[in-house]
Amino acid sequence: MVDEPLTVLIVEDSLETAHVLRDIIQGEPDMTIVGLALTGQEGVRRAAEMAPDVIIMDSTCRTSTASRPPRSLPRRTRMPW
Repeated sequence: MVDEPLTVLIVEDSLETAHVLRDIIQGEPDMTIVGLALTGQEGVRRAAEMAPDVIIMDSTCRTSTASRPPRSLPRRTRMPW
């Protein structure tokens, strides 16, 4: 039985950093990137659309005023804090 790969959404306003994260994740056979967002607002929208297993989010991402992820992320998303 083969488990489905973990789906990952990257939310990062630095395209260079996003590409580094993408390259690292693409090298993992048990992970697949389902999207990239360059702003916090876009990240929230894409998270709702794609329902990824994991969201890698820059806490200082443009248009994000909080130091924590927005409360509007899907409820099924578990935060580590």
